[in-house]
Amino acid sequence: MKKLLNIGLLPIVILSFSLSVYADTKTEQPATATASSTSSLSAEQSILKEADQLWADKKIDEAIAAYKKIIAEHPDNKHTYQRLASLYLLNNKASSAIPAYQDAIIHDPQNAKLFASMSIAYLHLGKYAMAKAMANEAVTLDPAMENAKKIISYADRKVEILKQAAKADQAKMPTHDAAFLKKGMDATEKPASASLPK
Repeated sequence: MKKLLNIGLLPIVILSFSLSVYADTKTEQPATATASSTSSLSAEQSILKEADQLWADKKIDEAIAAYKKIIAEHPDNKHTYQRLASLYLLNNKASSAIPAYQDAIIHDPQNAKLFASMSIAYLHLGKYAMAKAMANEAVTLDPAMENAKKIISYADRKVEILKQAAKADQAKMPTHDAAFLKKGMDATEKPASASLPK
């Protein structure tokens, strides 16, 4: 029961972690700007506030477009990459979140939370080895990151459960199906000795 409870609580931990990453990107402010870039920065901040408001209003596609526009116009703003990636992840668009997190990591490679968040996206896609690798990187960058350690443990358990399920399924298969799979043959192929009914 305890094992089941731990696995059941992980999605809640993952969601709270994702929300904390998003909250961090909203509270961090860009470095102090020079006088020449102040107008550009304020315009960028204005557009960013609009994108954030679209997200808050649950206008997800419009928010995505707004963040992409900011990135195109201000490619050095690492916070926008993080927000876009978080938006994808929190809206069950894990396959879009991964490249967005990769872009965010390029702009902020020492941010352990980005690696941990990308590991969550990999979990959503069932890519447990990649999830574990990203969580390991997060722990390397921040050894105190408990959520990433939980992701590693969860990924390990899922891989073990999948291995056990595969063994059980193989044991239940008729012998000829198991032989096809062992030889790497597709289950739809017919053995060379099979003949068509006459």
